Amino acid sequence: MELYILRHGDAGEQDPARWPDDSQRPLTRDGRLRMERAGKAFKHLGLRFDMVLSSPYVRALETAQAALPRATVLRTASLAPGAEPEAVFAELGSLDADAVIVVSHEPLCGRLLASAVAPNGITLRFGKGALCRIDLTHPQPGAGTLRWLIPARAWEHIG
Repeated sequence: MELYILRHGDAGEQDPARWPDDSQRPLTRDGRLRMERAGKAFKHLGLRFDMVLSSPYVRALETAQAALPRATVLRTASLAPGAEPEAVFAELGSLDADAVIVVSHEPLCGRLLASAVAPNGITLRFGKGALCRIDLTHPQPGAGTLRWLIPARAWEHIG
């Protein structure tokens, strides 16, 4: 399975006055535009995804919709902040798909990548809008090979 991990785009700073429930915080205008550019870059690179899974948080859903406007996005609590990589692996194991993109948050994106390729304690961090590809022999810790990691700033130069 090809597993792609995408961290949501820029949603600005938390503002309890505007979004008392942080799960409702949307992408900024710039965050949406950058994720639309990312989607164009995905197309230019020939990336294809059989399934799109997203955190149920607004900023992650908006990221998936901006980058992949024609895709059906499936919401899952296994990608919400505070979730564990093991829950993501369990969900991936139940899917019939060759290429899956997941849209989530830090620190889960970095923890999921680290768990997939080196489950013995490395720490990795994802910038907003970054994407990586991992080839998984099985959806479990340590069964992955990192193929590449693209920072968000690259989307302006691809496509």
